[in-house]
Amino acid sequence: MNEAIAILKETGKLDELTEKYGKDTGEDDLMRESDMTVNSSDLYSDKEVICIGVSGNVPPFDRVDRDKDACGFCVEFMDELAALTGNRVKFLYAKPESVFSLLMSGRIDAVFAYGSGRNTVDTGKSYVVTDGYAPMNRYEFVTLKQKTGE
Repeated sequence: MNEAIAILKETGKLDELTEKYGKDTGEDDLMRESDMTVNSSDLYSDKEVICIGVSGNVPPFDRVDRDKDACGFCVEFMDELAALTGNRVKFLYAKPESVFSLLMSGRIDAVFAYGSGRNTVDTGKSYVVTDGYAPMNRYEFVTLKQKTGE
């Protein structure tokens, strides 16, 4: 994921998405999961599905609509990221207080829009964070650590 995030930064696509969704937008013009190229294209139909937990707790980056479906920046960003990594994407709504429980139980593969600073991340925990993808509060993905030799 870090390599794909770096590519989106280098190509300017991340800046484009931040500019597009960094302002208050109406619900009618937000990209939805059903609009994702990686989910609708036959090119990606046999690819691994990554389940992303969204809470809508960090708008405009992590946003959900009235039906608790992911929309906007997180959907379009994940469409771009998934195309670079060769994966499909599924979003699962998670209450902010339960998102880490879903991650630890394996019901989701990553948490979208986790805000932190490097000095607050405890590396002894059983999850890891990606490089930041949004300038405010260093928003990152959080995912479980890979077990090595255990």
